[in-house]
Amino acid sequence: MYGLILKQAFGRGTICCAGDLTCQYLEGQKEINIYRTIGFFGYGFTSSPIMYKTFEYLNRMNGITNFGVLKTAVIYETLFWPSTMMPLLYANLEIAKGKTINQAMEKMKEEGLVLAITSASIWIPTTFIQQKYIPMRNMILFRSACCSLSAVAMSYYTNQNAELKRQI
Repeated sequence: MYGLILKQAFGRGTICCAGDLTCQYLEGQKEINIYRTIGFFGYGFTSSPIMYKTFEYLNRMNGITNFGVLKTAVIYETLFWPSTMMPLLYANLEIAKGKTINQAMEKMKEEGLVLAITSASIWIPTTFIQQKYIPMRNMILFRSACCSLSAVAMSYYTNQNAELKRQI
């Protein structure tokens, strides 16, 4: 089981990393910001085991009926992700850029609400499909495949304000 989790952690880290590289390409960056990309790898890698265990627990708690799966999706995306995974995202991104945890949490306070609302609106239906139709052993890989598109959007969103601040 730990081998599976480790393999999925590397897979998710790589997918998040690729999503950021894709975003940098689409933004027209002249040079790759390797620290930003390392931050996305770190987020993908560290979030994977937490996500796996959280869904495993929520599945046991709520069951796999349609209502139970919907409950799991809503709990994860509206309570767990903003309170646990979003701080992990910002911590990985900002520490990779040489910032402190406090600076990361300040940035999250400034930007996090819009990201949390947008994320929930996209990920609740995705999580429902994942929980209802994807076997647990493939859950992180399915979520990571969906995450590749999300990583492009998260990379763009978490870095657009930095670009605007540099221009001012």
